[in-house]
Amino acid sequence: MIPNENPSAPLPLCNQHPPVEVIAEPDYPGQYPYTSLEEFLLLHEGRHLDFKETVSESFFKLLSAFSNTEGGFVVLGVNDKTRAVTGFDCRGEKLSELANRISDSLGIHPVIDEIPAGGKAILTVKVNPQRKPVSYRGVYYTRVGDTVREFDPDELRRKFLEDASWEDLVGDCTLNDIDDETVQNFMDLLRGRVARSEIPDIKDKEAVLRRLGLITPDGEITHAACILFGKNPQSHFRNAGLRIARINDEMALINPKNISGNLFQLLERAEEYLLAAQTIVYDPSGNAVADSFRRKEIPEYPVAALREALLNLLIHRDYFDNRTPSIIRMYDDRIQFLNPAHFPADITLEKILSQHYPYHRNPKIADIFAKAGYVEKFGTGLERIRAEL
Repeated sequence: MIPNENPSAPLPLCNQHPPVEVIAEPDYPGQYPYTSLEEFLLLHEGRHLDFKETVSESFFKLLSAFSNTEGGFVVLGVNDKTRAVTGFDCRGEKLSELANRISDSLGIHPVIDEIPAGGKAILTVKVNPQRKPVSYRGVYYTRVGDTVREFDPDELRRKFLEDASWEDLVGDCTLNDIDDETVQNFMDLLRGRVARSEIPDIKDKEAVLRRLGLITPDGEITHAACILFGKNPQSHFRNAGLRIARINDEMALINPKNISGNLFQLLERAEEYLLAAQTIVYDPSGNAVADSFRRKEIPEYPVAALREALLNLLIHRDYFDNRTPSIIRMYDDRIQFLNPAHFPADITLEKILSQHYPYHRNPKIADIFAKAGYVEKFGTGLERIRAEL
């Protein structure tokens, strides 16, 4: 809100282009102490102030950036180039609708004030700095000067996550975004591995997620729950899918495919692709057909090795790094499973291979896949791949 020395007096209308000179943004005191709208509109955009003509993608990214830094004001209904007041439609439930959109998209509740400007109105949206990082569609933004940019994954960890993990964070995913069928399939897998007497007959997906530790005490859906059981996690986490293709000797892509879905669906769909894309050869030895008229088929890669590599790709990905999806490339002489980012500090491939090092970047995701019977939790996955090849 803009303080006014005479609250009963209307704020002056400023819908003309401002002078060329603008006032440098002062140190942010939590509100801007200017007595007129005209003076307020002369301010430079900076670390804590931005002007937007309409509500758009950039508006929500800006709110995320302010939330993750020192807070700030967004002024809606003002052209950011000319500072002409274009106005914001505040009729009916427009303000409530805007507040709900912000809450649903970001999980924050800024202070929204309407300011009359002649026959028009503008809005100030005041955002306070948040204790937990705030993402928009799975991406975390920061404010640098008068610009908005994505957090670098390592920078984000340093700023917010010394004692936390990506899995435990919450975003805009709700219980309605959780896929009932995936939850039920998981419970069926669990009952197939554990004595039925030990598994309660839980049909409520919220209760299941609570038992698995994937919902916060306040009832918020964690990132782990969304990526494991969500209907469409890619709508919340950009590039959290798979890109897969066969590549021939001329480096041409054969049947490239972008695969989306939750982690269980990614596993199933990617495995189906890998099996179909394999070149099948036949064992030419006499022993191969001694007991049957059928020739023995030999897959290009052992199925168990492919599944183990695929599981490692999905479970141990650094989901903070959303620059690219996970990638699988099938060449004629090799296959590559590629994730963005790098090994954590003090973890090397040699250490993992030589010591069966049981490191889990995402321990909750690993635990769910272990409960479902897909993996062990003893750090032997790469060794099993080597044994199969």
